[in-house]
Amino acid sequence: MFGELVKTCKSIGNTYGHINFLTQCIKFKLIPRGFLSKRRLNTLKSDQLETRFARIRMIEQRKYLYGKKAVLLKKENQLLNAICSDIFSKRFQINQSTQS
Repeated sequence: MFGELVKTCKSIGNTYGHINFLTQCIKFKLIPRGFLSKRRLNTLKSDQLETRFARIRMIEQRKYLYGKKAVLLKKENQLLNAICSDIFSKRFQINQSTQS
């Protein structure tokens, strides 16, 4: 259980990092290479449309990451509850056996 909790916490940290990166890129109007598609035409209008679509892709990716973060936080909470319940159940069994 602890290994799965560690993996979940790392995923949460990575997701926060990606969200922050995309937020800063959107804020400063930077577009990472991965969001641009291949250029077929070299006109001003096509460049403007491509940057617009890239920004839309970035916003959609950030929305997806917020959803992923919510799922990971829920999973983390469930794992913590499972670990705590195991610890308390073992402790209760130990106390019960010493009282007998």
